[in-house]
Amino acid sequence: MNSLKYGIIGKNWGYTIFKILRSMNKNCIFLNIKSPKKYKSQSEYKNICSKIIKDTSKNVDIVWIAVPSNEKFYLVNECIKNDLNIILEKPWLYSLVKSKKIIKLQETKKLQIGVHYEYLYLKKLISLRKKNFFNKKEIYFNGIFNVNSKKHPEISPLYELGSHLMSIKLLYFNKTRIKKFECSYNKSVLREVKLINDKKERLSVNFTNNKELIIQKYIDDYEKKLLNKEKYNINLKFACNVYKNIKYLIKKEK
Repeated sequence: MNSLKYGIIGKNWGYTIFKILRSMNKNCIFLNIKSPKKYKSQSEYKNICSKIIKDTSKNVDIVWIAVPSNEKFYLVNECIKNDLNIILEKPWLYSLVKSKKIIKLQETKKLQIGVHYEYLYLKKLISLRKKNFFNKKEIYFNGIFNVNSKKHPEISPLYELGSHLMSIKLLYFNKTRIKKFECSYNKSVLREVKLINDKKERLSVNFTNNKELIIQKYIDDYEKKLLNKEKYNINLKFACNVYKNIKYLIKKEK
């Protein structure tokens, strides 16, 4: 076990992350920060968050933030003020313009912010990137990410589910053009990426029933970069680009 200690903010997906970290023999605790709706005012919420994060910073190296998108910006700022490294659950729904303040603080303090796009760690995708056969402008990108869970009324499925697909597209197939980009709730589960050229399927990656330990791979990669002080590539600039591209798709749909 290395000496890195985790603090988790967020109870739903946060519990899953907690169990995975414990299964990997990592030190982790929950930070007792509730939804802003649970407090009397925004002022009370911010004061309590600030105090908890400050007090926790003495015993934690990395804060894993798994809360709704509209709550992330403030929490990230507070963690950086207290010299904490951060892992963020997707999606990051902020433009590069708004995120520049955070990025500047992060770089000044030499902290690491990673956004958790776990499907980027699929073996098949990693091997394809090395070969670079399919990253060409004459190839079309088809992506489907459907789940059978209830819809999140406050956010488009393109932001919530599509961020997985867009992160794959931008990291591994950034030169390709989007042909199909489908994301839905309350449907049969299907997670798949296809690359098409001349009306023929050139590649298919189906990760509907994925059994690879991709979250564990993400954690190992994040820690390795942090401990060796290497630049972490899946950062806020990348996440802002994911947001920008999905926002464009949503605008195009309308």
